[in-house]
Amino acid sequence: MKIYVVRHGLTEYNKQHLINGQLDDGLAPEGIEQARKAVSQIPKGITHIYSSPLMRAKQTAEILNSALNITISYHDELKEIDFGLLTGTDFSDEIDKKHCSLRYDWRPYNGECAEDVKKRVLKILKDIKAASKDGEALIVSHGGIIRMISFLQDGVLMGEIGNASVHSFDLDRIVRKIKLLSWNIWGGKYLDGIISFLKQADADIIALQEVIEDDDGGNTALAISKALGYECAFNVDMVIPSKWTGPVRDPEKMIRFGNAILSKNKIVSSASVQLSENRTAIQADIQVGEMVFHTYSIHLKHQHVENPDPKSEMLQKEQVDTLINLLPSEKAVIMGDFNSKQGTYPLNEMDKAFLDTENGDSTPTWTLYKEGCDKCPLGLLNKFDYIFTSKEIEAVSFSVGDSKASDHLPVMADIEIRA
Repeated sequence: MKIYVVRHGLTEYNKQHLINGQLDDGLAPEGIEQARKAVSQIPKGITHIYSSPLMRAKQTAEILNSALNITISYHDELKEIDFGLLTGTDFSDEIDKKHCSLRYDWRPYNGECAEDVKKRVLKILKDIKAASKDGEALIVSHGGIIRMISFLQDGVLMGEIGNASVHSFDLDRIVRKIKLLSWNIWGGKYLDGIISFLKQADADIIALQEVIEDDDGGNTALAISKALGYECAFNVDMVIPSKWTGPVRDPEKMIRFGNAILSKNKIVSSASVQLSENRTAIQADIQVGEMVFHTYSIHLKHQHVENPDPKSEMLQKEQVDTLINLLPSEKAVIMGDFNSKQGTYPLNEMDKAFLDTENGDSTPTWTLYKEGCDKCPLGLLNKFDYIFTSKEIEAVSFSVGDSKASDHLPVMADIEIRA
């Protein structure tokens, strides 16, 4: 989504190479003329001007709007960097170098640091993206803010930013929303229903558990990815009695099963990860814009809801400890069937290290069918299915889907990833 950004026109402080910061000074006569000339550079289709409330930006926005005649709103997030006690002093070489390199920290002078500015800039960009369509938004702000927007988009530092200069940026490269979905599909017994739900859900990245591969090579993960048109990474290097992967299969047959990750975006690499004996996860690195996300689909050992088995508890502890030790601390998404009640070791440890996208709530996801486990009570009584992320990722929504195509319900989360 393209936006346009204009720096305010020239001020008297600019002419004297003094620090404006958040000083509320107006435009010099030359700055007024610069703003008038900038009108011809504003593309058609702008419907809203988002301006800093500082006088020099406000005057520039009003001059531009004399030709556009659209709505202007003023936002503190677009104010120039607060230099604190340095405001009004000379822009020394040392200050200028720190300012342009985004290595500044003016908090000792009662001002802001670069991280403070980054947070407020990201907030307003997120709001603008939610409220606008491609090419509709025009920002009028300051050199420090434009330099930060440029860095968030490209990771490089801009040089000189001229007064009343016009710039364009792509918000999709700065703030991107991704829809995640995780589902234990019970071996794909009700495959048509699974595919139908997944098509309607239209998630960007899907984690599946209990995908199976038959002796003749039939593979539920590949069948689903082909139907959706997604890239796919999977493993089927575990075995389980077939009675647990659907209600009418031969209970005496051992079947290969595992996990899968499906993605609309490019899967750069993938690997099977050993968590314990006969229990693996699938890991896939997924390219999303300029970033690579480390995505995991996991399925811990089943543990009975009532009268838990100590051996299964130990296996779950081994599996989650192994998982946490190998997980990266950033750009990580962990989805799957944890087979654990709230308050148990696996979920407590995951909560310490990562963010639960349901944010503390616990909507039940299991079980719809008695055949899911003949020793556990029937009904949607427990939440086994989770989506966790590393702590820099923001979850903006979470929901549990409605489908009878498995003994588990699918879980979904929208996350925002930022530069």
